[in-house]
Amino acid sequence: LLSCAGWLEMRFGRIAEATEMVETAVALYDNLNQLPPPGAGTDPLTTLSLLAVIGGDYARSKTLGQQAWQRAAARNDQQNLAYAGYSLTSVALAEDDYETALDLAQKTMAAAKTAGNRWFMTYIHYQLGTIMQARGELAAARQCYQAGYAIRESFADPDGMAAALGLLAEIAVADGDGRAAEQLYQQTI
Repeated sequence: LLSCAGWLEMRFGRIAEATEMVETAVALYDNLNQLPPPGAGTDPLTTLSLLAVIGGDYARSKTLGQQAWQRAAARNDQQNLAYAGYSLTSVALAEDDYETALDLAQKTMAAAKTAGNRWFMTYIHYQLGTIMQARGELAAARQCYQAGYAIRESFADPDGMAAALGLLAEIAVADGDGRAAEQLYQQTI
């Protein structure tokens, strides 16, 4: 419960509260000498890794993310592997290491597909789009964002759809198509 609540607190921008909850979850697992159950984001190390990225502590993020990746891989826990990969990709992006980010994002997408977690695949599509955009590959970035949009549309997720539309608008701006950008931004409302 603490791990799940930590994800929610992070999503709401309550970073201190998320960190406290997730650190407590890590301590409980350590004290009980147990691993978290397999599942989507159940390993508190994945959350702590992402919180470290948000806080700018990239070295800690990498260490925690790699620990989470290794224990998920050892148990063939594809859900937590995807979450650990997302965090590791996030830190590579934050450090402008696009080659590492691309490699990690591709591995992360494979884990999410194996796990059948279509909802989470959207986040990875967005990361891949960000990588492609940073590399100047705007058509590839557009395809990634459109793929994320299609998944979120299938879930009737207006927040996720709006995020994708905003990203697509950025591509339109980069392409010099102000009219398309304006239309896309209008759709996010």
